[in-house]
Amino acid sequence: MISIMRLDGTCLGRPTTSAELGALATTSLTDSLKRFGDPQTGAATYFQVADHSAAVLSGSVVSEKYGATFYGTAACLIQGDDAVCWEFLASHCSALPELMAYPIRFDGQPAQPFIPAKFSQACKP
Repeated sequence: MISIMRLDGTCLGRPTTSAELGALATTSLTDSLKRFGDPQTGAATYFQVADHSAAVLSGSVVSEKYGATFYGTAACLIQGDDAVCWEFLASHCSALPELMAYPIRFDGQPAQPFIPAKFSQACKP
């Protein structure tokens, strides 16, 4: 599953700062994974994508309700006055790198994987 959430800086009365991106990504992913149980997430890491500040983190949750483990990665970036967050959720950890690697184009630059592969979480066999 891929979800995209935009926080409109004008509507909120102020733009999101790059320093807030880690907390925003953490809240976004944690809230999504909480639907399935008690999630465990790593710490947010900052990076640049097409000259935009961004933060990314991964996590997982063992769901007793569904009898499965769900894995997720969230990344948020600043686009003008807005913050935009992408969430990638999968029931198989090995599916996340493919979702994260979908190319995205910013500011007329060539399309590139949105989240660099180095931020993929290690999957347990």
